[in-house]
Amino acid sequence: MRVRVGVIVGLLALFALLIKAPAGRSSESDSSRVGPADVSPIMQSVFPALVQVSVIDVDPLQGREQKREISGSGVIVSPDGHVVTNHHVVGHAKRVWCTLPNHEEVDAELLGSDALTDIGVIKLVRPAGSKAAAGFPFARWGDSSKLAVGHRVFAMGSPLALSQTVTAGRVANTEMVLPRRWGGNDAFLLDDEPVGSVVRWIVHDAATAPGNSGGPVVDATGQIVGITEIGLFPPLGGAIPSNTARPVAEAIIKNGEVHRGWVGIEIQPLLKSHDGESGVLIRSVARGSSAERAGIRPGDILTRCEGQPVSIHHAEEVPDFNRRMFEVPVGQSVHLEISREGKSRPVTLITEERGKSQAQDREIKGLGITGRDITRLAALDMEREECTGVFISTVSPGGPVAQAKPPLEEGDIVVALAGQKIGNLSDLENVVRTQESGASKGESVIIEFARKAERCLSAVTVGVPGLEPGSKEAVKAWFPALTQVYTSQLASAQRRPDVRGVRITYLFPELEKGPFQVGDILTHIEGAVIDATQTSDSQVFETMVRQYAIGTKVEIRLLREGQPRAFSFVLPASPPGEREAAKYRDLRLECTFRDLVPKDRAEMKLAAGQGGALLQEVACGGWARVADLKVGDLVLGINERPVTCVADVERILKSLPGTGKPWVRFFVKRRGHTLFAESRPDR
Repeated sequence: MRVRVGVIVGLLALFALLIKAPAGRSSESDSSRVGPADVSPIMQSVFPALVQVSVIDVDPLQGREQKREISGSGVIVSPDGHVVTNHHVVGHAKRVWCTLPNHEEVDAELLGSDALTDIGVIKLVRPAGSKAAAGFPFARWGDSSKLAVGHRVFAMGSPLALSQTVTAGRVANTEMVLPRRWGGNDAFLLDDEPVGSVVRWIVHDAATAPGNSGGPVVDATGQIVGITEIGLFPPLGGAIPSNTARPVAEAIIKNGEVHRGWVGIEIQPLLKSHDGESGVLIRSVARGSSAERAGIRPGDILTRCEGQPVSIHHAEEVPDFNRRMFEVPVGQSVHLEISREGKSRPVTLITEERGKSQAQDREIKGLGITGRDITRLAALDMEREECTGVFISTVSPGGPVAQAKPPLEEGDIVVALAGQKIGNLSDLENVVRTQESGASKGESVIIEFARKAERCLSAVTVGVPGLEPGSKEAVKAWFPALTQVYTSQLASAQRRPDVRGVRITYLFPELEKGPFQVGDILTHIEGAVIDATQTSDSQVFETMVRQYAIGTKVEIRLLREGQPRAFSFVLPASPPGEREAAKYRDLRLECTFRDLVPKDRAEMKLAAGQGGALLQEVACGGWARVADLKVGDLVLGINERPVTCVADVERILKSLPGTGKPWVRFFVKRRGHTLFAESRPDR
């Protein structure tokens, strides 16, 4: 998960957004006393703009982009269909769609998101020629600074992925921050961004549950005063104030991202030992930053900013100051006054682009890793002089780098591969692509990586491992039936203590019209006793049969309802087994199909001549799993084209990228039912 928090008492309750929503709680507010007249302005002005946000989200895990469907809430803030929600809902989305209160389902595109404030913006996109109205209903922003403890608010969203709901409560706190003993403002990290360093939460007791994240909190006039983010101890919840969320959302709508001025200082409230002093304590100065070049040091006290006095003694005052500094445009001068050892001096700093603490992870199948670029802030955190290379965030067990000699690990930084320097993730992807398709495919190459202070080399074979060919079994004689050992316990229970052999449990088509029946107890073949008395003897009969040549006519003696019988039978050739069955692995869907074998047909009770391809493997977090395909499903058709065997699956799936159709629709048999499933994998 991309959420990290400090050591905090009650983390499970506080940061339930780990499941993409605030913690559920029972509300003891006075919402029961809210009547239709109180809710009417809300239903008219905001409810039509309330959306349920559905997301195919990706998490880097074990060297793969593992996908899952999650749900949150959002609110439309423009007639063009701009929806504000949380970063932790949509920030790592592969696909997004929204459900409106009228049940209309509309696709959406991610415009951008900001982990530092946990705000994301998506845009609703109706297909060309849609008969729906051109514009969207939208809600209006309010002024969160006007909220006071005791004011009535309404929390709106889609709890537990259910239809849109409205709950009522009262404001309990307008400037909540995390206490120092819980880790303070740096305790709550999203993508390594300290959300509490710029957000002071509005605390209220309107009931919410998982799925409310990103939904609006509105005042009694129907204006948005907050965006739901976290669940606290029952019955309290926390929302991002509108005065924090709105400028971030508007910047994303305009630029696709938030640009922040940065001078390289981190602050904290003055210590108790600073009694009687004014200002704010500079706790850290970034290497190579404007502040360092100006000679600012940790321990200095910043007393004035742009001529205005600064005095911060409490944690609640820190987020406002940080936001003020970040709002200074990049490249602009900032005039500060610094006090050191009782002496003050003016300092002028030039703001630089802050950037993100953490870049987006991507999967590199050819190395079996997920990795990301190294941002300036990430390099500072890792105490690296440069931002080049690719940070390995997760490693696939058994993948190429895990099998390298020596193996690479999470946290290593790839700096060169096959003699090519790696500056960023795109460089690494290009080199891997060349290695996978070049003449040296399958050969080991040198990979250079940094591990803390060390610079190491390893040998790695680049490329996605193919399917291991099944070992060919020799074609032997076969008795076309499934059997169970007639154990000594069964024999004693049926008063046949001296009988040993196997009992027929299923007849394949080759025997259905023959003399044998289900329930027959086979005791001899060509006069030899079938010496099977324990369940561990399950291969005894098969081994005896395979000793004969194909086409041999054998006599088989048996008991039927206690009466001895004997029948002659010509042994046919054994069909292909599961290991020999043709297979196809689709790398986009991340699943493996194989041909049916006779045992499959027996277990699935398939009619004679029934075709299809069996799903043998479905990777956790892959597109096939997201589409709810399961191991054991029998694929009968893909995009209305029939599937009789694995070759059909391979041909159809390989042809799809050229058809322009984004959806892959499967018709499958699962147990006694048939159903349709669809996926929209990346191209």
